[in-house]
Amino acid sequence: MKAKFSILGIQPLTFTDFHKERLLVNFVSYETKAETKNPEWIDDLEKYYPNKHHSSFRIFNTDLSLFDGHKFHLDAYLLSNTRLNLFTLIFEITSKDSEEILLDTEQVRNCLVLSNQSQPLDAIKEASKIAKQMAGNMVGLSQDDIIIRQDTCNVSIFIHPDTDQPLSINENTCYSFIESDDAERSTINRRPISISEGTVILFGGRVHLIASISKNDSIIIKNTMLCLQFMWFFVPEYLRIASKLHLNIVLGNSTASVDELEEKSEKLSYIAQTIKLQNESDKISREFMNSMFYEKVEDSWGIEKSIAQLGNYASFFETFIKNTRENQAGKADEILNYVLAALAIFGVVGFWASILDAEHNSQEWGTFSNFLKSATGSIFGFMTILFILIGISAAVLLIRSSIKIKHGRKRFTK
Repeated sequence: MKAKFSILGIQPLTFTDFHKERLLVNFVSYETKAETKNPEWIDDLEKYYPNKHHSSFRIFNTDLSLFDGHKFHLDAYLLSNTRLNLFTLIFEITSKDSEEILLDTEQVRNCLVLSNQSQPLDAIKEASKIAKQMAGNMVGLSQDDIIIRQDTCNVSIFIHPDTDQPLSINENTCYSFIESDDAERSTINRRPISISEGTVILFGGRVHLIASISKNDSIIIKNTMLCLQFMWFFVPEYLRIASKLHLNIVLGNSTASVDELEEKSEKLSYIAQTIKLQNESDKISREFMNSMFYEKVEDSWGIEKSIAQLGNYASFFETFIKNTRENQAGKADEILNYVLAALAIFGVVGFWASILDAEHNSQEWGTFSNFLKSATGSIFGFMTILFILIGISAAVLLIRSSIKIKHGRKRFTK
């Protein structure tokens, strides 16, 4: 049986550890200058990269001869989320015509995925290089600062049987075009997920097989895989950042001020809420596929657990900042009370000293200059003024210290 093939690779890009936290939490504002062109199958990018902060570019395309000389075409796209500084590289290799091909899933995976066991096709390497250069230019980094981690490219093989007769798609339809399924090195039960009479998915750990005669189903599956890959890869990236911040706070090792911690925690809380809403929105928009497809992938990848954990960190940071602010306000109020009490004492002492000094000196001191002459005319008067000046200076320093504490300028330690 002949079929037309489409091989989809979704490859997230990230940054070196030195730049990761700055770019994933402290966002960079940038503009994209390349010509925008979406993959044909992305029907609604807004569901996956919300708030209208996204761009998509076709960065590379070429013809290929693969799998014993069969003709294919490669399109590579870079998806950029300008709000969260997230970049995803999409590869789509499609057969030019319907062909009779028996695919080796391990061979297909090796064409796209960087790993210890394989190197991708030269065309994939070239597209990856262009994507890293473009992403680096957008956020002011070199190509070497943009990272493709091994074994993070998600690969799906779409098989579109070529027939004019009604065709019932099932698990056997997929395997009738597969020569070897060696990509799944660990034991995995590929139970078929039937989307409709015209579409079946065999979800795997390393390569997914989809047989479909429905173009609409294929579009939905590709879009859903893009969203799920985003969740699978980037949520753990944020979890690592949040975990590090949490550990430093608990151990009292944070060198950031409370203001800085508050700003960072607010951004992480915003990210956690945005990702949660994005995931819920996608589940609603694909509701009819949830029980059959989304839940299967989510259970395998642990996406919702990761999102919940990120939300737990966000709640911890919010509580920590609130409690810290309350403690600071209490300490600041204590200091201000001491200041007010001290100023009152200084006022009483000064007034009392002025009366005593007036009795000691017979001259009139109705003006401030006469008062100074009178006061400094005796050791007691001089010491009184000196005591008042020192007290006022100390009060000013205490007020400044109170303001710093109240606004988090002191470094946080346990």
